[in-house]
Amino acid sequence: HPYLFVKTYNGFKKHPNEISASFFNELPPTDLVHFNLRIVKKGSWIYLINKDNPADTSLFVKLNGHNRVESCYGDKNLSDQQFYYKGNRLVAAGLKGNRRDTCIYDQYKNITYLGSANPLIGDGYSFTYDYARMATQQFYMDELKRLDNGFTLLCYLGFFPELNPVHIRTHVDLGPQNGFKYWNKNIFNHQFDSEGKLTKYDVGFTTGIIEYTMTIRWREH
Repeated sequence: HPYLFVKTYNGFKKHPNEISASFFNELPPTDLVHFNLRIVKKGSWIYLINKDNPADTSLFVKLNGHNRVESCYGDKNLSDQQFYYKGNRLVAAGLKGNRRDTCIYDQYKNITYLGSANPLIGDGYSFTYDYARMATQQFYMDELKRLDNGFTLLCYLGFFPELNPVHIRTHVDLGPQNGFKYWNKNIFNHQFDSEGKLTKYDVGFTTGIIEYTMTIRWREH
């Protein structure tokens, strides 16, 4: 698919009512799953329903009293997870089982690390920023993902806005802090619209040598 996701809105509602989503993760392309989902909210629950099979709910999402995601329960392609907050900001996410990821932010509220509580021995995403440059709105989600499709889908839907940085992101890698990096790329040539929203950037192992370009199209109001 030529995009990671497209969200559809019903009129001028704040939240999307449909999403068509793909993933860029560790699976080979032949095993990747594409979701075409209808989004239904009832009370403190959100149901992501397969548009091609109304009897198939791909992901159940439970909201807490602050309207944040408390947990999600998925089918075989989406993982069950619990989410933990401090000061209404995501600080940890736990997969079904023993692993629990930790979020670390800098003094400016940029996410700088997301991964194993012990980055020396476990996998984690590390993010670097240009603190001289800011944007009014940004979204980055194109690096190689582990098999956390449920969490990635929730990010696509905008449930964790604190993971979108304040300053311009310039580098991302995935892997143990002192070990082989599964993903290690620079982000450069950022472009913005008249409102300061990020609309395009280039990605490459070496800054200036473009491997691919990411384009962001924001919802029209």
